[in-house]
Amino acid sequence: MNSVSFKQNPSAGISAVPASFHSCASKRISFILTTKNKAAYLDKAFDRLGKIIKAEDELIIIDGLSNDDTSKIIEKHAALIGVYISEKDKTASHAFNKGILLAQGKYIRQVTDDDEVHSEGLEKAVAVLEKHPEIDLLLCGGTKQEKQKVWNYCVPPGAGYGRSTEDPFKYQGACGAGFIIRRSSIAWTGLHPNGICGDQEFVLECIRRGATVRFCRINLYHHPIYEHSTIHQLNKRYWKEWYRLAKQYCSPSFYYDYRIRSFGLKLSEMFHVLLQRLGMSDLSEKKFSGNAASETNDANDAIWDGGFS
Repeated sequence: MNSVSFKQNPSAGISAVPASFHSCASKRISFILTTKNKAAYLDKAFDRLGKIIKAEDELIIIDGLSNDDTSKIIEKHAALIGVYISEKDKTASHAFNKGILLAQGKYIRQVTDDDEVHSEGLEKAVAVLEKHPEIDLLLCGGTKQEKQKVWNYCVPPGAGYGRSTEDPFKYQGACGAGFIIRRSSIAWTGLHPNGICGDQEFVLECIRRGATVRFCRINLYHHPIYEHSTIHQLNKRYWKEWYRLAKQYCSPSFYYDYRIRSFGLKLSEMFHVLLQRLGMSDLSEKKFSGNAASETNDANDAIWDGGFS
């Protein structure tokens, strides 16, 4: 059954014109920037966004009622902004969902005030979605950085990522910096979950509901991890929620095996730190270089060939 949109015709009244929900989008990409009291990062963020946002795109700003210089910086870059909201949010996901409900783009791309999006990677990702209309959620890879350590996040070929709810746990999560969402799919997948591991749960819920989720080996982003990042500020809550999701979405056998392996990795990491403190860094690096922070089995041997994993 065809969906229907209505067009006003002054001479003939209202006429019904068949359309799809996807075709009703008036923009290409809706970039949604959620922020609160991050004025120190915003100026550079707008400079980066100005290099990737095209005339057919839109930028939606959802500010959690900042009390710093956020409003002044947003005013400075007003020409780039399509929608600006400033009011209290319950969570960052609450803010993002407001942006989703306002979005007019075929695709939704969440951006932050500290991530960098690679324009070439973005265009490649959009081309993949245009070529594969069956994909509801496309995940791309990128680089992460914590202090001086930089590593790749890329799921290796042959993983079949997106076909099982075990996949995000096998490959250490699902970074929202790599998401591009087909807006029409939100009606099926639902909005972004409000939990502390919202990105992980969004992918899990998409897979559970039967949405088509794929990982594409495109270098899309650079994601710095700061001391104020959620994984540091709310570390215990973060991992408690992580394991709850594993228990909820995966089989009991996978969950218990995953907990045992995670415990072993943590012990290894603790021993690694102990050896460093004892001045035995050489031994530490030789025997315990693979620790719980590694994103994939071959995290530093990423293959950026644009193929599906």
